Amino acid sequence: MVESLNRFVAYICPECSGISDCNINIFDFSGNKCVDLKCIDKYCKTQAVILSMKNDKMKIDVYCPVCTQNHTFTISKNAFWSNDIITFNCPNSGISIFFAGNKKSVIDAVNENEKMFEDTEELTENLTNELHIILHTLDALHKVMNEKRLICKCGSRNLFPLFQSDQMYVLCEDCKKKYPITPSADLLDLLTNTKDDFKL
Repeated sequence: MVESLNRFVAYICPECSGISDCNINIFDFSGNKCVDLKCIDKYCKTQAVILSMKNDKMKIDVYCPVCTQNHTFTISKNAFWSNDIITFNCPNSGISIFFAGNKKSVIDAVNENEKMFEDTEELTENLTNELHIILHTLDALHKVMNEKRLICKCGSRNLFPLFQSDQMYVLCEDCKKKYPITPSADLLDLLTNTKDDFKL
């Protein structure tokens, strides 16, 4: 049995990551209309959620701010309009991306979820920076080796990069000695900006 004609909803903008909230009314869906929810930031206004109601089901399409995919969730109409709190999570990250229910329960759930979302964003940014350093270090190593400026302890300049068990190495083709390489911003800067030979 539907106990409320109103729901307080909150969601995360897929573009600016801001949290938006608003009230919706069951009559917003009259005539089989969809409810289109956008970011409430006046400079953004990105589409974030589409809600539709058909027969005894609610369908919620959420543009995910975490994995950038579109997720579709369904729930019974009675549950949507009656439960104190409903949350839907990104299936890839587990982060809650849509909230509906009474205002206090939704606000409490959003506040609890907000730190987890911020931590995930920070982790993603750190991983992206780390990958950037690894790829550019590899490019810089290739350039130095192609220019024959990398010298093994045996005196050979015949070296090439090697990956084994998630570790980067430089291998000498002549003496077969293997040197572990740890990509870092300092190493990348050294390889990129120094024109001298490098002795291992």
